[in-house]
Amino acid sequence: MRDSCRSSLRAWMVMTLAGCAQPTIQCPGPGTCGGGGGDADADADSDADADTDADADADSDSDADGDGGCATVEFQVTETQEQFIVPDGVRYMAVKAWGAGGNGEGVCEGDDSGLGGFTEAAFEVAPGTPLVVIVGKRGRAGITNEEVVRFGFGSWGGGGLSGVFRGGGPITAADGARALVIAGGGGSAGAPDCAPGGTGNAPDAGGQATMLGSTGADDINGGGGGYSGGSGGARGEPGLGGSGFVDPSALDSVMLSSERGSGIAPRSDEADYDGVAGTGEQSGLIVIHFTCEPPDIF
Repeated sequence: MRDSCRSSLRAWMVMTLAGCAQPTIQCPGPGTCGGGGGDADADADSDADADTDADADADSDSDADGDGGCATVEFQVTETQEQFIVPDGVRYMAVKAWGAGGNGEGVCEGDDSGLGGFTEAAFEVAPGTPLVVIVGKRGRAGITNEEVVRFGFGSWGGGGLSGVFRGGGPITAADGARALVIAGGGGSAGAPDCAPGGTGNAPDAGGQATMLGSTGADDINGGGGGYSGGSGGARGEPGLGGSGFVDPSALDSVMLSSERGSGIAPRSDEADYDGVAGTGEQSGLIVIHFTCEPPDIF
C-alpha cells in the first residue's frame, strides 16, 4: 500500500484512499455477516447467534461492538476513477456522496460558486461485486476533455459529480445507466456580476442529455456534472448544477441541495463530512459504510 494510503482497525476497519487503486478490505473476525461458524456470541451483539451451519458453534456476524457495522471506506478526490470490489462478509452498503463545488474563476468569491449536492442511499450487495467510484473535482476553466472524464464531468467551471457505478471498466458521460448513486456538482458563478452558481441536486439542476455539464457562453460559466449534466450559463449568467440520482434498487435514500450562494454544503452536520466537500471551489467526497444489518438513512 502506498504511503499516501492510511488504514487502521478500531470498532471496524477504516481505509482512507488518496490515489490507491483496487482497495481490498475484509470484515474483522472469524465469521461473516450471519454465518461462518465462530465462537458462541463472539460478536457481543444484542441478538443470540444461531448455529446456522450445523458445526456445533454459534455463528458470529463479525460485528465486534454490536453496532451493526462491518467496514467503512472513504474516497477523496484522486487522479483517476477508482475500481472497487465489494468486500467479503457484508450484506448491505450505505453510500454518502457530496458533489464538488463550482469555481468562481478568481472573479467572484468562493461562496458565489455553485454548491455540490448530497445523496445518500442504502443497498443490499453481494461480496465480489465490482464497482467504480468517481469523486468530483472542483470546477475550473481550461479543463481538458480527458480531465472532465476523470473528475466527474463538470464543464469549464462546473464541479464534478460524485457517484458509485456498477461494473468494472471506465465510466463515460453516456454511462448514466450504470449509476447507483450520484450527487450533482455545482455550477460556476456568472461573471462579472457574480450571480451564484446553481446547486447540485437542486430542482433546476440538469438540462443535458448525458452526465456532462455544458460549457457556458463565457467559457468559464459551465454546468456541473450529474445524472443529467448542468446547463452552462448564457453570457454573464451562472451555470446550473448537475442533477442527483438513486437507482430504484435502493432500500432507502435521500437527495438534498443547499440554497444558492449560502456557502454551506448540504448535510454538512454529518459525522462523515470532512468540513469542506461540496462548498465553493472545493472537491467532493464519498463515504461507504458496509454493514451486516440494514443501515439507517436519515
